[in-house]
Amino acid sequence: EGRVASETFEPEENRVERPAVEAKHKDGVVDALTTFVAARRMVLQAQAKGETKFTLPYYDGRRRTDLNFEIVGSETMKDTKQQVLHVRYTGIPVAGFTANELKKQNAEDAVIDAYASDDGQLLPIAAKGSAPLGVAFGKVTHTCVDFAMCEKEAAK
Repeated sequence: EGRVASETFEPEENRVERPAVEAKHKDGVVDALTTFVAARRMVLQAQAKGETKFTLPYYDGRRRTDLNFEIVGSETMKDTKQQVLHVRYTGIPVAGFTANELKKQNAEDAVIDAYASDDGQLLPIAAKGSAPLGVAFGKVTHTCVDFAMCEKEAAK
């Protein structure tokens, strides 16, 4: 994981509403681009140790969150009969949240259920996010060996 080297806020943050995230909360964090890769690596490490839970510190540039992961276990997708690994995660606020964001987050308790291939590669298959506001679901419908193949599939 990394460390935030520098930051620029445009427009400037209103520190009355949004508290600054201290430097100690920015060490060893993942960002939006590295979260999937780090989580995948942590799942593989946890499985090798026989563990089912781990935490990734996440920083989005404004807020610091602990992403708590739980490896639920191996399952079979009902529609495709594909064997998948079910991993669930939730976010726990650590720093940089406004009072309104904390109020909403505590009321919503959003949970993400992610499903990956259970073949050692842990390729993403589907994800379902649920909160009191509703449910979102996404599913990989096809895989591509290269970019050209993906472009052909997208054009269909």
